[in-house]
Amino acid sequence: MILDVFDVHAAHLLGQARGMAPVESLIRQIGERLSKLLSDIAPLYHVGVSRFAFVLSELSSDEREAILERVRRVATRSVLVDGLEMLPMCHGGITAFDASNAQDALRRAIVAMHQALDQRQPWVRYEPTRDLQLRRDYRLATDLPAAIANDQLYLVFQPRVELATRRMVGVEALLRWKHDELGEVSPGEFVPVIERTALMPQVTDWVIRQSLSQMRTWIARGMELTLSLNVSPADFRRGDLPDRLLTELKRTGLDPSHLEIEITEGEWLERTPEVSRQLSEISQMGVRIAVDDFGAGYSNFAYLTTLPINTIKIDRSLVQGFPSAIQKGAMVRSIIGLAHDLGFHTVAEGVETEEEAVALKTLRCREAQGFIFSRPLLPRDIDRLRQVA
Repeated sequence: MILDVFDVHAAHLLGQARGMAPVESLIRQIGERLSKLLSDIAPLYHVGVSRFAFVLSELSSDEREAILERVRRVATRSVLVDGLEMLPMCHGGITAFDASNAQDALRRAIVAMHQALDQRQPWVRYEPTRDLQLRRDYRLATDLPAAIANDQLYLVFQPRVELATRRMVGVEALLRWKHDELGEVSPGEFVPVIERTALMPQVTDWVIRQSLSQMRTWIARGMELTLSLNVSPADFRRGDLPDRLLTELKRTGLDPSHLEIEITEGEWLERTPEVSRQLSEISQMGVRIAVDDFGAGYSNFAYLTTLPINTIKIDRSLVQGFPSAIQKGAMVRSIIGLAHDLGFHTVAEGVETEEEAVALKTLRCREAQGFIFSRPLLPRDIDRLRQVA
């Protein structure tokens, strides 16, 4: 037997926008559809505000897959809610079911369901290795406050060079974590954990404080650089990111023109008026705004004309190998041309070969960063790099 749990993710968005009454209508309509579909197959259980579950038994693998596909199609058909037509999004988790341990089966199915949501998959089967990762994620989340207090976090800086001169003109601050027991933890592992906790603003404040202090030292030594800092949607939720930046700029005496904030391209850029307000305030302070990972998959460019953007950072997936890849070359040329037309600076990410660097310079891309120029470095190594240059 297998247990299937799925969540109507659209209900969360609807509840935030319109309240619980429309959510109840949405869930009721989907529940009625699924009950009818499964009436001769399995009982349907409502196991949460927007979650349903059912158990399939005595079926072949092909038969189960066919039922899951029918459930997906029925659950994601358009629904009329509060005068609006909606296309629900649903993600499900599947696991083996043993009636003697139903609660653990439900937990496993929910774990797989969240993985399906993260991966944007309709269904994901539970894997025991996922439990190991969840336990590790939980440990990282609980150890993070101590990591901040005990200086386990540190910064490295990746140089940004001007392609015309190969001169270092900026650095991007990147967070690292040397756990006292686990050793070096990959940013790809711990950053998503931080973003899922309430500690993201605290970590960002630490990064701002440390990196601006380091930048002040470099400026005092005559190094004319731009410092790039990454921020996430979570950093805007408190509504005070401009004030936090201004406080540190005043403390360090750093000219705002030396600072650039990087925001990752995505739907949240244009859908949140609060984000737009804060970006406008940051821009008015004299801080530059850059769009990171540009061209990585999001295709609506309307925000380029509505947000105070100064720089476009071309995603590494387009840069790597683009001179010999016709489609990538066309996209990179188009992005650089668009940036020039709009008056934006362009920075290419992930440049790894001389061929890529030369081709980007020919296309009038202004700056670049990547391993061909330098890996992320500790502050003392940035000093040495400048002396060599």
